[in-house]
Amino acid sequence: LRSEGGLVSSEKTSGLFFLMGTWDQWESFTPLLPEATRCPSCRARVQVRRAPGVEEFQIAIDRDLCQRFWPCAGDGTDGTGDGDGRGSFLADGVGASEPALGPGNAPRGGRWRVEVPAGCRWLEVHWA
Repeated sequence: LRSEGGLVSSEKTSGLFFLMGTWDQWESFTPLLPEATRCPSCRARVQVRRAPGVEEFQIAIDRDLCQRFWPCAGDGTDGTGDGDGRGSFLADGVGASEPALGPGNAPRGGRWRVEVPAGCRWLEVHWA
């Protein structure tokens, strides 16, 4: 059971992860698909708005905004800080691994922020 706007739903969840972000003004959920070579990790790839530039994103379970993951950061905005967690991103060969918190309601500003280098067209997020 889970609560949706104060109502209790017996809807079963799929347990799938979805990516959402600034590349489309947070309007859609892109599924993170299993990676055959690195199970149980999964990944998603989205086209960035512009390069150079900045993109921000979060990961959610079953498209549920109450089950989001966000960076384990001191200020919740830049994906830096100490802590246990999971998740990483890779932007056209420029990669970094960031710890995550969640699932739950992400705090204000709780999202990964990626500097998109000149010439980059895609953001690829790997999640394990």
